[in-house]
Amino acid sequence: GVTETKPLKNAGKTLADLRQEGGMFTISTPIGALNPFAIYYGFMSVFLGIPWFISLKWCQFMYFITRSKFDAKRRLPVFFSHVWGTALMRLSRSYPEMENLHILQDLYAKKQPAMFVANHNSWMDIPFLGATVGWRNYKLVAKKELSIIPILGSAIKAGGNIMIDRTNRRSQLKTLKDGIAYLKEGIHLCT
Repeated sequence: GVTETKPLKNAGKTLADLRQEGGMFTISTPIGALNPFAIYYGFMSVFLGIPWFISLKWCQFMYFITRSKFDAKRRLPVFFSHVWGTALMRLSRSYPEMENLHILQDLYAKKQPAMFVANHNSWMDIPFLGATVGWRNYKLVAKKELSIIPILGSAIKAGGNIMIDRTNRRSQLKTLKDGIAYLKEGIHLCT
């Protein structure tokens, strides 16, 4: 059996600690702790991700054959990603409750671009950022390592989001320049 006090591999927490945080059905796996909600959320992400992925590949094809003249600001991948995120949050009953929304509404009324920063506690940060920004064009600053994740990597590339190689100084400077350029174009930036 599993002892309640034995620390789990790479987690530094006991199974009792994890179950206190994630509920009595939380289990420890090599990829981290999972509970029924995490499994459902992951399944829904992939299930909804299939049409999302197809729409992103269609966008990439259109950009290729038109030499990026079609949808020059890459608004369509942001739209398809937003549909995916909104559906995922609604189906998982995790749509965020926003406080002080009037501050954002004032910002949007001025048509002033802004940079949004998430504290990155979970995979839900990306859909939560989308809910916060709403149906406006925005670009993410994402670490290069995310490009290898099958559906998410396609979304990042197709949307014209900014990829940063955190070990490369030139990449860091290019990220800064690209971010400033997007803000000057009136496009919100999310990191």
